Amino acid sequence: MNLLTAMRFYGLTLSLQEASASTIEVHDDDPETFQGMMEFFYSNSMDSRFRLKGKDCRIYSNSIPNVLLPLIHLHALADKYDAKALQEATSNSAEEITKSYPYELTAKDAELMIKAHYPFCTSVMGDMGQVITKFILRKESALMRTNAFDNFVHVYANFGADLYFSCKQGGLLRV
Repeated sequence: MNLLTAMRFYGLTLSLQEASASTIEVHDDDPETFQGMMEFFYSNSMDSRFRLKGKDCRIYSNSIPNVLLPLIHLHALADKYDAKALQEATSNSAEEITKSYPYELTAKDAELMIKAHYPFCTSVMGDMGQVITKFILRKESALMRTNAFDNFVHVYANFGADLYFSCKQGGLLRV
């Protein structure tokens, strides 16, 4: 499948000038993340940089910055370009990682996830927001006991809303 066919399949369009050019300059997006999105369009599967694969897959304590954050960035890029299939693939991979993460979730890692997702988050209870908030709640992150956590709820209203609804769905909050 060529790039234009893949982009049409995923509902992406280019302006007339971009459609006739042999190269397209993308100024606002991380090149590696954009490449991951293009590879998904070509192959309809996640690049190995963005997913865990096989029985020998191990989740290490550095999986948050090295595996989960690139998935969150790829999800944000998919949201920007309205690539629903890629959004679903990234959130499914992120959920797989968070459900089997055997380590304590540090305040720093929780903060990294919040700062990676919520500045670009445009909706409440989106798939990636649910993955992040449920992970933080399930691991009872040390971040939840800090003033920084209160600040994140204040600064990122969608994070606060996601947290509220995740607590409500999980039976942690009765209203």
